[in-house]
Amino acid sequence: MWKKISRYGQDTPPTLAEFMSLPLYDTLTPLSMTDITAWFGAHTDAILVTDKITDYDKLVDAFPYPERLMVEVFSLNDYISAHKKGIRYPVLSLEAAASGPDGEWLLDFIIKNKIR
Repeated sequence: MWKKISRYGQDTPPTLAEFMSLPLYDTLTPLSMTDITAWFGAHTDAILVTDKITDYDKLVDAFPYPERLMVEVFSLNDYISAHKKGIRYPVLSLEAAASGPDGEWLLDFIIKNKIR
């Protein structure tokens, strides 16, 4: 998807310089993790919402505000792991919970324990 919206025509992953040089949809400026961290330092009420990551150590190392992260997780184990790493708001996918191997039990657990 990124290759399409940035019109990047080479192999991925790009270098940081390549990534930063390509506006998204021809008008939006890409941000590096350094840029994102600086912006969050200046906007103390902001929360970063992200998905598609399971390396919580890497995320917490790169983003110094784990208490301001909302990360989509797809299992109870991932929820617990993310929370133990300091991620205050793991977001357990209800779709994954309902269709996964734990099925109804996991959905029931979420409701009974008021997991956000």
